Amino acid sequence: MNRFRCFLILVAVAGAALAGEAPGMQMWRQIEIPLTSSSQYENPFTDVTVSATFTGPSQRKYTVDGFYNGGNSWRVRFMPLESGDWSYVTKSSDKAMDSLSGGLRCTAAAGLGPVYADDKHPGHWCDASRRGFYYNGAKCFPLFGLTNSSTKGPYGGWDTFVEYCTKMKFNSIMVAPYYRAGGIPHGGRWPSLPPYATIWPAKGKPDKPGDINRPARVDFNRFYLPQWDKMDEIIREMRKKDIIAYVVLHPGGAPRVHNTKKFSERTGLTEQQEELYFRYAAARLASFANIRWCLAWKYTGYRDERWAKKMGKLIRKYDPYWHPLSIHGDEGLRLGQEKWVDFLILSGRTDDPKAYERARRLKKPIVNDDYGTEGRKLLSTDRIRRANWYLAVSGAYGSYGNVTRMTGDFSNMLRDPDPGADAVKILYETMAEVPWTEMAPDDDLIKRRGRCLACPGKAYLVYLPAGGQVTLDLSKEKEPMTVLRIDPRTGKRKRLDPTQPRKRLRLATPSRRDWVFMIGHFGEEPVEGTN
Repeated sequence: MNRFRCFLILVAVAGAALAGEAPGMQMWRQIEIPLTSSSQYENPFTDVTVSATFTGPSQRKYTVDGFYNGGNSWRVRFMPLESGDWSYVTKSSDKAMDSLSGGLRCTAAAGLGPVYADDKHPGHWCDASRRGFYYNGAKCFPLFGLTNSSTKGPYGGWDTFVEYCTKMKFNSIMVAPYYRAGGIPHGGRWPSLPPYATIWPAKGKPDKPGDINRPARVDFNRFYLPQWDKMDEIIREMRKKDIIAYVVLHPGGAPRVHNTKKFSERTGLTEQQEELYFRYAAARLASFANIRWCLAWKYTGYRDERWAKKMGKLIRKYDPYWHPLSIHGDEGLRLGQEKWVDFLILSGRTDDPKAYERARRLKKPIVNDDYGTEGRKLLSTDRIRRANWYLAVSGAYGSYGNVTRMTGDFSNMLRDPDPGADAVKILYETMAEVPWTEMAPDDDLIKRRGRCLACPGKAYLVYLPAGGQVTLDLSKEKEPMTVLRIDPRTGKRKRLDPTQPRKRLRLATPSRRDWVFMIGHFGEEPVEGTN
């Protein structure tokens, strides 16, 4: 009977798809197929295997894992990458879920599709429609541990934070499935962090969250489903707002272990259990269009290169959509040439051009996710602004963070934005006006007296971190260009005299603070005036 019921369910799902009634049948939307097992298992996370192979209109095949969803319930999730008719067949160690087939029709695309490294413009991003995507990231590791703003309590407001990111033009949020204030398995110590989020249950109590402050009491062979349900809810809301969920699978570890075996001994989390976790995460989350992976944060403190290569290939195997994947802590770029590494993550100083020159040779997008955070006497707004402009003119991208927001108190964010976030918004809006995917760093054009991003014949962006005056070499330009001076603190602009063909351009700032000059063929938008 269970097998017949499963077949009817599949037919009903396929029928809705063919009628075009379900929004999940649009390209890049998540399709979910419910399955029912013949019986309950002692540990359904390890005792049963479920997968489905989908065949698209081009006859390309995609195999995805299913996942346990409680009781006798299972799910297979899939994201169609082509419009047209699809077919699928299931495979399972449980006979009631094995060899079930069906079909669905995928209509035209809707919303933001997956974002990939742009092969036509190495070092940059594009969406699935080949449109340039300017990555503008924010960090909130404990977001999955927060409640909805409608829930009373001191640590609520994940929905407020997502709305805030939309307002401030952040299109990616760095988050972690599990997170805690200090100790093992996370190495940092932030006493004001909200209560931990955990994806594992307590030993002997699968319906209770495990306390990862006491890893010996955690059952790493199972998953705490309510937390995964909340993660689904948050990622879906981010998808509606075209925001990427930048998932850091391991947000940190026991400090100064530097060895995978020792880390397992300290935490009780074995490598086999990690594989179970990564597979479940891929089965459950990879079908969201707005996913980006990071294997681990500062991995060299508690992992080794062998582990990184193994786990990177594992994610590649079980994520058929090839969502961007990298690892934090690879400062020497030893892993940068690995095929599973889609983008490079740098940390620390942003004003060292040589570091970015070296990274650009690998022709992969560069993201600095760890240049520092605003608040609590860490980084001032001025330093946040300068760091992000340095990244932009280096052909790289950044992830903004404010440590005071890690408390989960988001009540005033919408009416009182962080000043550093405001500065990053001005940068984002400026970059949207230039052909950044075609521009490359060329400080020689200003004799290295500042930073310059250039696309000869189209646009130039000059950043002077300490003001002053420079001469921009435009001797090869045959046509006049518009010149705008931008105050990066306020976004106010002033139109200067246009360039002269085949002449050098002298640029001078009104103060010794940082200033931006944008030169190119721009429209006649209203600005402060003409110099």
